Amino acid sequence: MTSADYNAVRNLWEKAGLSVSEADSFENISRYLQRNPDFCLVAKSQEGIVGAILCGHDGRRAHINHLVVSGKYRREGIATKLVELCVDKLKAEKVGLVYLSVIKSNFAPSIFWNKMSWVTYDEMYPSVELLCRKI
Repeated sequence: MTSADYNAVRNLWEKAGLSVSEADSFENISRYLQRNPDFCLVAKSQEGIVGAILCGHDGRRAHINHLVVSGKYRREGIATKLVELCVDKLKAEKVGLVYLSVIKSNFAPSIFWNKMSWVTYDEMYPSVELLCRKI
């Protein structure tokens, strides 16, 4: 993914109903892409970009954001392939853990991640509470 892909990718996010905020502005995503070259990917067809994934890491831990595939192209293995490519790249960098967030009321992503054998953080580390703070 490059900054030139931003409009098409953002359009996919919005059509899919992903929560898009100021954190997903062109400037912020461009900076994220610069910090994480080769980890943010797009899937293309003759129609243009039909899938995308944001992935970044700090050398120890990674985070996946905004995995999306156009409705017309779902159930063709595109999302699975995007995730597998990111995980392979992270393994090559010796990154040991990948986080992602799923809105609990959105069942389709939960089913997808469960089928791929991802577990909730509290299953992996039941004594840890994952917190965040907006800065």
